[in-house]
Amino acid sequence: GISGGTISLVSQYFGAEDQTAAGQAVKQSVWVALALSIPMALFFVLTAPTLIGLFTDTVGALEAGTVYLQLLALTVPLAFLNKLGSRTFAGIDDTVTPMVIRSGAAIINIVINAVLIFGFGLGVVGAALGTAVANALASVVFFALLASGRYAIALPLGGRQFDADLTREIVRVATPLAGMRLAQSTARFPFLFILGVLGTPAVAAYAIGRRVMLLALMPAWGYATAASTLVGQAIGAGDEREATAAGWATLLIGLATQLLVAACIAVAARPIAAAFGTAHVDLTVTFVRVFALGVAGFSVDRTM
Repeated sequence: GISGGTISLVSQYFGAEDQTAAGQAVKQSVWVALALSIPMALFFVLTAPTLIGLFTDTVGALEAGTVYLQLLALTVPLAFLNKLGSRTFAGIDDTVTPMVIRSGAAIINIVINAVLIFGFGLGVVGAALGTAVANALASVVFFALLASGRYAIALPLGGRQFDADLTREIVRVATPLAGMRLAQSTARFPFLFILGVLGTPAVAAYAIGRRVMLLALMPAWGYATAASTLVGQAIGAGDEREATAAGWATLLIGLATQLLVAACIAVAARPIAAAFGTAHVDLTVTFVRVFALGVAGFSVDRTM
């Protein structure tokens, strides 16, 4: 949600060639993100045993899940800042820098996880620590670059720290986006409960199908970011016709791409399911093909 407000304002100010306001928008986004993420992290740390207990009553799984969630919760503020940095660069027409930083962080995460989990036998603790270190490094690099003054906008560390108008605008844009994400995440819980009633094969097939869908939707996320940037910059420049044209062009290109991806997934559903080594190939094929039907709709939803 907050990252959506950030890219909206940064791209508009960048389009209007007001780099000072763009930098101030980033600063306000950081403060808003910290104000929301720190209490959220504390909530998950304190309620982790209760939340994990909703899914399992096995002592070993409960203890491991609680430790993992508590450690991961501490990284929530870093994850917020990581996302803000990525969206800020996208708002100024630079999507290469976030790709390099986040790809590097992902590689570091994998390496640290391998060392801590297999080398030191830390299990879920090692997995959580790897994520924490990767998020911390990515966040530090993002904001070090923004504060360096070597890019189109700079993060002002000094000066005015609070701007009520900018903060209200960020919250205004971010609230519906955050509400939508919250509703989507909340709706998944009763759905997973229903799947659990249907049995382990259904849960496994759903998990595989969803993983395939998330991979298939990677282009949609890219087009969504492009739409936010291009439309925001055109609005900032006062060219509403260009903003409309950019929105429709991105939507159509994204839809064409995702329809092709969906067709490929539907055709190759069986070998894809078999590649996961599942014992319930037919059921998994059904889930994969049903998910493929929703790829185009998700593309439209993300781009719009």
